[in-house]
Amino acid sequence: MQYKIRDIIREYKCMDGKDIFRCIGVRNDQLRIMAYLYPITCKAADDFPFLIDLLSKWRKENPEVSNNSFEVSNERTAKWLNEIVISDEQKIFFLIVDSRGEPVGHIGLCKINEAPIFMLY
Repeated sequence: MQYKIRDIIREYKCMDGKDIFRCIGVRNDQLRIMAYLYPITCKAADDFPFLIDLLSKWRKENPEVSNNSFEVSNERTAKWLNEIVISDEQKIFFLIVDSRGEPVGHIGLCKINEAPIFMLY
């Protein structure tokens, strides 16, 4: 169990050279898919060319989510995404895309506890 979550994160991020891109459907109460979670991999710029612009915009609009004050730029955002998020096997970052294919948000997970996970419905 110790490495199970790490292995799943590595798989979703295509960190082992396997190019099997996976996304997760987000369902409503009627089990209809309303959105998708697309994991951001090392090929994020190829998969989502607008991603860095979008994340930089969000970082500028929400400075309170960081403990540090810094100048937001596309270069700094790309460096953060590649060096801090994508390369870390304890972190995973998803782009949330609605059923029309429009990006509507993002979510990141970090240092996930290996305790059993319970699904709530």
